This record gives sequence, structure tokens and C-alpha cells, in this order.
Amino acid sequence: MFTLSGVNSSPVLAAEDGSYATPGVASEAETNTSAFLESFQIQPPGHVKPLRFGGLLTFAGAAGRKDATGNEAGFDVTDARLLIAGELEQGFGYLAQAEFTKSTPLLDLILNWKSTEHGFRASAGYFRTPFSAELLIPAPELDFLNRSQIVTALAPARQIGIQLDQRILGKALVVHAGVFNGNGLDVNDNDRFLYILRLDGITDCGENWELQYGINAAHSDDEDASIGISDYSPLNGKRWIAGGDVRATRGPLFFSAEALWGFFDDESFRNDHVWGYQASAGWQVTSLVQLLARYDAFHAGDLDRVQDRDLAIASVNLAFTKIISLQFELHVPTRGVGPSPGGVVNLNATF
Repeated sequence: MFTLSGVNSSPVLAAEDGSYATPGVASEAETNTSAFLESFQIQPPGHVKPLRFGGLLTFAGAAGRKDATGNEAGFDVTDARLLIAGELEQGFGYLAQAEFTKSTPLLDLILNWKSTEHGFRASAGYFRTPFSAELLIPAPELDFLNRSQIVTALAPARQIGIQLDQRILGKALVVHAGVFNGNGLDVNDNDRFLYILRLDGITDCGENWELQYGINAAHSDDEDASIGISDYSPLNGKRWIAGGDVRATRGPLFFSAEALWGFFDDESFRNDHVWGYQASAGWQVTSLVQLLARYDAFHAGDLDRVQDRDLAIASVNLAFTKIISLQFELHVPTRGVGPSPGGVVNLNATF
């Protein structure tokens, strides 16, 4: 995958400086920007900081069975994004992002207001919902090339709605609550909503250990709603989803895990559930080489049209410079599909 990026989406936790990032977008303190972008500054009237620009171009290649890689063998252009974000007076801000590989280019459109003093932020628009730590990580900053199977299947992804974020114990506990249409970018055509609550935080455990953690839950009563399980989309009925995640980091090492569970009471398939998890580890061997491993499990439960699938994934990331990196992944099915492995190679340029 070839990636060009400037300002990227990120988790909705507060930044180190106490400010809040827009949902799905990094705060300025978290942004990895090249000297070129830093020198390219425009500050229109009414803005307290220069505009932030970003882009993402992705060229991906895969070989092997789709059951193993998640992609058809061959090459593809999966991303062509442009982003602009601004900070206005009195704590207001906005962000717009387009994805030109989609028939509907709008990817994010956010208006927000924040109070750094009180640790509060309110956001409205179309953006990633506060559900699942891995969902909230921007694509160029993911540990692996793709999010886990269960996150892709259950996390509500981008929705139209409103979200409130409140710091309770500094970075140690942040509450995120949102009400959304529940049917993606479509206009809500009924009086039903998707309700989401997430609690997360970051704690310094001493001896160079940092612990990140979160729990989340969501409920909706849907009518023709798109979900990540294509064989059961659109959904007509009730859904409950819940889960938790943790990530421990010490120097060059990290360990992470996330588990999600979903229950559906649809008009055509009643009382069905799915669940799954991922467990991952990574080691930054040198400034050039990072080694990663993951076990990615998806259990279809009572859904007879969906097959269980477990994958063992090994990855090598090579960071040649701060901009250029190369990623190799090997996917080996261990349950639910044939034994044939698959591979993915991505070339990234991030600035």
C-alpha cells in the first residue's frame, strides 16, 4: 500500500496539551507533519491557527486467497483523500475530508466546540463513532494493514450525529457519548437512533509502562441499516454491541487486545449473535525494523450464512526514512477456511 498523508484521524482521547482532537482527527500536537507542510501555512480571518491540510493516497497489492487476505489477488487504489481543518475563535473548529475513490466522496464533515479549561467538547456532523479503539486509529497509523475482522463486522464506523466528550480524571478517564442516525450517510427516515457510550483513558504505570484502556456499548433499533456483516445487511430490527480494549506499551514493545460481541434481533434472523477478538504484539527492533504478530478470531455464533474464521498474522514493517516505509504481511487461516495462506505488501509514504 502506498500512502501519502498529512493530518490523519486518531482516537478521541485528549491530547497531551489538554486540548481535544476533533472526532476522527488528530490534534495539532498529535499530527506528524513534514517540514514542507509546516512551511505551507494559510491563516484566514477569524482563525486562531493556520489551516491544516492532509492527503492520503493508497496503492495496495495482495496475493493468495481472499479468505486469507481479505482482498482479491492483484492491485488496487483504495484511497485518494484530501482534508482541510481549521480552528476558529471562541473554541470553535471544523474539518472536511473527501475520499475520491468512492461514488459519494464525503468522508468526514465536522463542526465542534471545545473548552480546554473544562475538558469538554461537543461535535456534530459525519464522523467515526466513539466505538472500538482500533476503529478510531487512522489508517496510516494502524499496527497492521487492516483492522481486525470483528471490528470491521460490528463497529458502527462513520455516522451522522452529535457527540459529547468530557474528561473526568484528566487523561485517566474520558467519557464519550453520542446519538447518531445509525444508517451511515443516509438521512434518517424514521424516529430511531443509534446510541453509543465509551469510557477510555491512558495511565502512566511507571518504569516506562503506559496503559491505554476502554470499554464501549451501543444499541439501536434499525430499519434498513447497513452493517459490517454483508450477508445480514441491511438490518431491520434491534442490535446490541459491546466490548473492551487494552494496550500496554513499554519502550519498543507493545501488547494489545480487543474483544467485541454483537446481538441481533432482526425480522428475518432472530436472536443471533457474533463475537470475536484480536490479540497483538509488536517490537520495534531498530529504528528501521518493527516485527508484529496477531491472532484475529471471528466467531459467527448463530449466523448460519457467515463462516467462522481465525487468522494468524505476521508482519514486518521497515521504516527507511520518516516518510518512506514498507510493510509485509503473511495471513495464515487456522480455522473456518482452507489452509492456503495469503500475503499483502504495502509501500507507504507518509508526510
